[in-house]
Amino acid sequence: MCLAGACGGKAPSPVVATTPPSPASTIPAAPVVAPHKVAAPSPPPPPPTGDVGTAHPVVVQAVGANAQWAALCQARADTDGDGKIEIHVGYHGDLHGDEMTPFLVLGSGAGAPIDDFVTASPSGRHLVVIRQGKLVLIDSESKGEVDLSARGADVRDDHSPFGHHRAAELSDDGERVLYMRHDAAGDSVVVREIATQNEVVIPAGPGMLWRASFAPGGRWVHMLVVAKDTDGDGKLTWPTPRTSLGGRKCRGPIAVYGVYGRNGDEPEERYARVTGGAAVSAADVVVPMGDALIRRAKDGALSIDAGGGKTRPLAPAACGAKVLSVDPSSGRVLVACSALAKKHKTSYGEEELAPTSIFGGPAEVKLGATIDISSFRRESPSIDAVTLLRDGTSDGRLRVEVATGRQQKLPKEGVVLGFDDPARIVMHREGRVFSFDVADPTKTTTLATGAKDVGSVEGTLAVLRDDKGAQSLFDVAGGAPPIPVKGKVVRLSKAAALVAPGADGGRRAIPSGPLRWVAAR
Repeated sequence: MCLAGACGGKAPSPVVATTPPSPASTIPAAPVVAPHKVAAPSPPPPPPTGDVGTAHPVVVQAVGANAQWAALCQARADTDGDGKIEIHVGYHGDLHGDEMTPFLVLGSGAGAPIDDFVTASPSGRHLVVIRQGKLVLIDSESKGEVDLSARGADVRDDHSPFGHHRAAELSDDGERVLYMRHDAAGDSVVVREIATQNEVVIPAGPGMLWRASFAPGGRWVHMLVVAKDTDGDGKLTWPTPRTSLGGRKCRGPIAVYGVYGRNGDEPEERYARVTGGAAVSAADVVVPMGDALIRRAKDGALSIDAGGGKTRPLAPAACGAKVLSVDPSSGRVLVACSALAKKHKTSYGEEELAPTSIFGGPAEVKLGATIDISSFRRESPSIDAVTLLRDGTSDGRLRVEVATGRQQKLPKEGVVLGFDDPARIVMHREGRVFSFDVADPTKTTTLATGAKDVGSVEGTLAVLRDDKGAQSLFDVAGGAPPIPVKGKVVRLSKAAALVAPGADGGRRAIPSGPLRWVAAR
């Protein structure tokens, strides 16, 4: 779900508002797509109790959402010969001083050296690293491993400082891993079922496969393929950004960086089903919706392509729909109608406020909320049944259920920390963390006080700071009081916080280990 927040003065009491569907409809009902069924995961073991890493400068690359592993970079030797082990960070996240080496710590301890961290599943159970030049899939709970390089995995890097290494991707449900092959037969994507070890090979088609990932919803593979010499240099080349940003591996805190275009050729977008088959052009695809694709016609109209020539109209051209959120289980889509946007002057400039609607049901549902689309650069729809909108007209916020169109107004001020269950929303405002009931928003429950501000939020965990800078760990869903944290929280997982000893030292300081896991309850 989307989380949004803003700080300010006193907020009005929230009110529940439901907008009924319009009586007239020219939009046929969209097909209802059954969600991909995922077995309920077993509860992860408690966080490790020992040290994580060693007593040296440390940068955390990634942690498992299950708090069972950490990918670290540490300087453990005086490689520059100045008689001390020390790291300095530049404005762009670049590190200077002694050499930083990546390590993977499974559980606790010093960890083992790796070449690079690649990616991890949202649950944290599975992760992929490059070790001794090989692409390795690891189960952090069973400690089992699969050498994907032995299966022909392509471990080449594009060295882009943005995103993660190109070599692999894990699906949101944690059931599949995707990697690429580069051989005489041409480039291809391999989708591997982790439990069964079955693999599906999907040819990328003409050109050089640059990157591949699971599309939102997990039923499609999204490919970026360089097929044309768009820069006219006589060869096909992966795109590389021109930027001052420090390298991806072992990068420190970033103060500022610039982006100045990119070199190389422009890639084509293609989609293929995870179950196999030929890749299709994605030039007019907005986003997948279950087993179907939402496509945009030249006039701006949206339709649902279920394959085999079966299409249904979704949103008319007169709307100029910009897709905000998709709910595959109901087949409904939340959009902003950019063609109906109106100019709106504010104290800080001009906005383009577009009305919002839900399409895909028996009738268009007009929400009555407007959002500023002047800052839209590229659509990045979420796959979510519940989303938050900021109403540009009133500068208020709405919680919207995409399947039904039900809306709930939230206070204008404060930070939404999360939904601890479908019926309660947790917020922070003016030092107070509280929840209120969706059915009766006048009923609020104070969960914590003395929280001057909220630091990072991951899942249902949040880091709170008091007016003296002391940190505490708070579980939005647990209902227990915040737990004081001694030291500096350097990374938050969905299950615990990874904490460095000593004082905070500031946002851009490089802490020293060893680190420790601190659970929220």
